[in-house]
Amino acid sequence: MQALKADPMASASWEGLEQVGTSQTVNEGWKPRPPRFTRCFKLSITPEEALKTVLATAEEHGWVEDESLREYIYSRSRKKLQGFSGGLAMSPDNTGCEQYPEADFRITLDYP
Repeated sequence: MQALKADPMASASWEGLEQVGTSQTVNEGWKPRPPRFTRCFKLSITPEEALKTVLATAEEHGWVEDESLREYIYSRSRKKLQGFSGGLAMSPDNTGCEQYPEADFRITLDYP
């Protein structure tokens, strides 16, 4: 989790994207879920513009988009984080942001 939160995408900010909250997995139990950190945003720009803006920042910081997973307004990128393959998902849904009903865009950093 530490490497995910240390990545610039865990704290970057953009005009038109207002962060309304975060969520993360908790390392507990017999078989804890893999680390996942989600940032929840309310948009004042279109989802298409948000994706384009966030993806440009991700690429500046070494994330490489997996174009085979690209959909209309969903993107998945990869990057090595402390020797492990990290994932970055961007989407206009609220998966992981259910406690923030105003959220209409999310960025999730994880170890898939």
